Amino acid sequence: LATSETRIWLIAHNYHYLARCVLPLLWVAGAASYLTAGLKLRTARLRDAGLAVLLVAALLSAYGYSLDIHRGYYLFLNGRFAATLAVILMAFAHAYTIRRLRNICSKNEQISAKMLYGIAIVLLFALLNIETYLYFSKTIADPEKARWITHTALSIVWGVYAAAILVIGFWRNARILRLSALALFGATALKLVIVDMAKVEEVYRIVSFFVLGILMIAASYLYHRVEKKLVTSAATAEKPNGSTSSPS
Repeated sequence: LATSETRIWLIAHNYHYLARCVLPLLWVAGAASYLTAGLKLRTARLRDAGLAVLLVAALLSAYGYSLDIHRGYYLFLNGRFAATLAVILMAFAHAYTIRRLRNICSKNEQISAKMLYGIAIVLLFALLNIETYLYFSKTIADPEKARWITHTALSIVWGVYAAAILVIGFWRNARILRLSALALFGATALKLVIVDMAKVEEVYRIVSFFVLGILMIAASYLYHRVEKKLVTSAATAEKPNGSTSSPS
């Protein structure tokens, strides 16, 4: 009812773009309400209903990207990006809450929450790519310049996202996140070499390859050093007290 009433009012006042941004937020609020009620009443069906409502919010936010907006909008500072980001953040919040409240949520919900984490990470990466691509490809008039700037911006997004995942992987001691970050770093390097520098002069490509190789070697060295410290710390923490005996 709230969705229908809001949509009818906004469309009647010619707020078509605003309608596509506001409606997903209503469903995100609904997903949060179902999750809260499911936790309060200790009912798994309500929590599952929250995921179904969140799926509708995701579909509505994706539909918002089918509408072109004016050229003067700001990158990452617009309604459709905010609405889609709210959906993804709600997915993170749902998974985090389920994982934290192990005494309330079942083992199957714990597994589903872990999968939801992975889906949310992929969706956030896709959102950043789509937003970046549409912004630079639509707002720059010169096609050749738009192509070069768009691919460069995407490479920056890939690199920053990989670095963020790597930091979180070390912080949360999640090896799969660290490996995913390394894979994304490798994909970024290949993209820089094959796509971004396809039309750059030979001497600049050679210099870029050399710098890129040095950076990858340094990153690999630092990665293995930090991971070795984590493994050593974990082994020390698991070692029982009094395992070392003093000589008589």
